[in-house]
Amino acid sequence: MQKETPLKDQFHAIFGRYGATRLFARHDFAFDEMEAFTGKETSMIITRSRRDGIFRLYDEETRDIRLFRASTLSRDVSFDDMDGLFELLLWRLKEQDALPFGADLYVVGPYIDGPKLDLELITYTLTRLGDRPMPDHLIRELCHRIVA
Repeated sequence: MQKETPLKDQFHAIFGRYGATRLFARHDFAFDEMEAFTGKETSMIITRSRRDGIFRLYDEETRDIRLFRASTLSRDVSFDDMDGLFELLLWRLKEQDALPFGADLYVVGPYIDGPKLDLELITYTLTRLGDRPMPDHLIRELCHRIVA
C-alpha cells in the first residue's frame, strides 16, 4: 500500500479519494513521472485521469478549482489570465489529437510576480495521460507559441 503524503492528502480532500493518482515534476529543464516527490522539484503536479471530457485545475496560489469541458473549448479566449492560456493549451492539444479524455490537476510550484502556471509541465502531464506523448522539444515549442 502506498504511503500518503500531505500533498496527496490535499489532492484527495479537493478531488475525492477514488482513482489512482500520478505524480509529475520538473527538475530544472527536465520532466519526469515519479513514484514520490523528493523535495528537489521546481514544479509538481498530482493528477488523475478522467473519462468524461472534464478538466479540473487547482493550484495552490489561487486555491480555486477551475472547470473546463473538452466539448466547449475555444481558441478565441483572452490571454489576460492563466485560465485563458490553459484553455488555449487544451484547445491546441485537442487540435493535435493529443488531449486525454479528462483530468484532475493539482499544480504545485513556485510563483514569481503572481500566479503563473508551468504550462510546459502541464502539457507534459496531459500528453502522458493520453495516448500520444510528445517529446520535450515539441512541448516547449507548443508552449512558446501559446504565450508568444
